[in-house]
Amino acid sequence: MKFFNRLLLLAALFSVVACNKDDDTNAGGDDDIVGVWDLNVLDYTGKSTTTVSGMPFTADFMGSARDITASVEFKSDGTYQSMGTYTIDLTTSLNGQNFTQAVTITDWLGTGTYMVNGNVITATDSQAQMPQSIDITKLDGDDLEMDFTFTQSSNQQGVISTTSIDGNYSFKRR
Repeated sequence: MKFFNRLLLLAALFSVVACNKDDDTNAGGDDDIVGVWDLNVLDYTGKSTTTVSGMPFTADFMGSARDITASVEFKSDGTYQSMGTYTIDLTTSLNGQNFTQAVTITDWLGTGTYMVNGNVITATDSQAQMPQSIDITKLDGDDLEMDFTFTQSSNQQGVISTTSIDGNYSFKRR
């Protein structure tokens, strides 16, 4: 169960910068997103399947952020930096049992580079060095909303895990 909890925490951390969903909203160019954005909402649902010795274990989960002090600054030079924290109330349903835990997330996006193309932000975290696409569903003055889909698979010592997350979050310009 400890491995599963760590996998969910890892998925929650990466979910903030990972997305691949089509949307027709025109988000504008790089200048529209420049500034400091305070995170107001982060909600997601997901499914994780872990297969051990051929036996699959599937868990459904949902998370909702509270106690949010997190923000991100998109700079005009194409870099970003996050600050602050939030707590995810994570509820997991596994084999008919529900488990709820609070997970505090710090350094939630880290630092890196970004590029806006239409309504897609491509962000590359300075540590992970893997570009991720994030769909902008609304960028209107001081309001920024995004939907994301994230899928991650791993195989460690014969334990195969796949996690998929769908979520949304919104920001208010500071």
